[in-house]
Amino acid sequence: MRINIQTSIEYQQNPRLKYVIQFIQLHPLCPNGVLLSLNNPTTDSISINYGNIQANSQNYIIKAQNAFFNKNRIFNINEYFLNTYYYGQQQLYGIEIIEKSGDLIHNNTFQFDVFESIFFLITRYEEFYASEDNFNKVGWLDEKYHLLIKHRLNEIPIVDQLVKKFFEIILNIEIKNRTTYDITHDLDILFRFKNLSSIIKSFAANIYYRRGFWEFYQTFSYGIKSLIQKKKDPYDTFNILLSSENQLDRKRLFLMCGGNTKYDNLYDIRHPYIKKIIEIAQIRGYKIGIHPSYNAGFSEEMYKNEKEILDQITEHQIVDNRQHWLRFNWKTTPLIWKNNGIKYDFTIGYNQHIGFRCGTGFPFYMYDFENEKAFDWLEVPLALMDSSVKHFVRNNGGSIVSLVKGFLSKNKQNTHISMNFHNSNFDFLTKEGLEINELYQSVLKEIDIK
Repeated sequence: MRINIQTSIEYQQNPRLKYVIQFIQLHPLCPNGVLLSLNNPTTDSISINYGNIQANSQNYIIKAQNAFFNKNRIFNINEYFLNTYYYGQQQLYGIEIIEKSGDLIHNNTFQFDVFESIFFLITRYEEFYASEDNFNKVGWLDEKYHLLIKHRLNEIPIVDQLVKKFFEIILNIEIKNRTTYDITHDLDILFRFKNLSSIIKSFAANIYYRRGFWEFYQTFSYGIKSLIQKKKDPYDTFNILLSSENQLDRKRLFLMCGGNTKYDNLYDIRHPYIKKIIEIAQIRGYKIGIHPSYNAGFSEEMYKNEKEILDQITEHQIVDNRQHWLRFNWKTTPLIWKNNGIKYDFTIGYNQHIGFRCGTGFPFYMYDFENEKAFDWLEVPLALMDSSVKHFVRNNGGSIVSLVKGFLSKNKQNTHISMNFHNSNFDFLTKEGLEINELYQSVLKEIDIK
């Protein structure tokens, strides 16, 4: 079946509209056998009129906003709104330059520009064009300014919901797919207790984070024993992390290979134990990816050198990437990935929240604003990270386990959830570590992979 988007020549040549139509075509919620076309109707096609053209009363109509598809006009953070629309009892959301609300569809006409709203969210338009005055220390738009977070909609895949409803309305069907998952791990720190100095630093961290007496005692007591009696390090949690019971098809382990800041070089990639970890991971079905150092996303030479080291260590051409601290520059880092053979990136998630930063959980090709076309690497949006959960609970209260269970329970259908856990966050000497361990076990049960 063909769904034809009928529009003016101006829009037919617009690369941003073409990009969105291709995104919808490749979206996993697009029903099998459905083909989207642009100004290419057939006798049996369903027509959608887009833009200011004469519409047949039997056709569907999507009103063109001519805002985010207009590359000659850039909108700042105060010039657009997230508006609520209704389809029965369901709420859907549009990004517009006028504040309004109402029914999603009236007389076969969508009441907001669905295509531009999708474009705004999946391209991270607000971040690409953000003022540096609103950047955080990581180097991008501070999360408190993100439109989805301001409206507390970051835990809802609003793009996936729009795509789903688009097909349901046009084709008069119901779409109900089970949510899919992948799991990834970052190895930032190999050992907690390497020497007496590291024990003192751990003790100081307990004071800084105002942890209780139990954690003070555990840190000091176990730290000394680990050095004298060679006890297992609290960060050596790889048998839990790389669970043999984890039967997910898609899973990655990201490793670091360099760096020049205090956040880097926390282990030697050539350490004998790293080789053992890589062997365990590969036996259990994990692919190895690169976790570039703090500044590598800003320097192609640094990135290239680190990737070459990991290629050599693993004896494979590395094609999977996640930035350390999720740190990158929107106008530099994606080109570095492209130039170094990266095929899959797992970076686009939140540092302080959980949820769908792009409005979708499904992998997709991100947009290259400089060249006005899709990149040739796939973004796998990061929806759930243990560190983000810890930050959110520290700042807002609540329980780590209940927060994640609530997130998973309301997203059991029609999206994808990519998850990330760190070996160092399973530290059994901290209450947070015990909670993360409990969380991990409950997540494995929740998504039925045991």
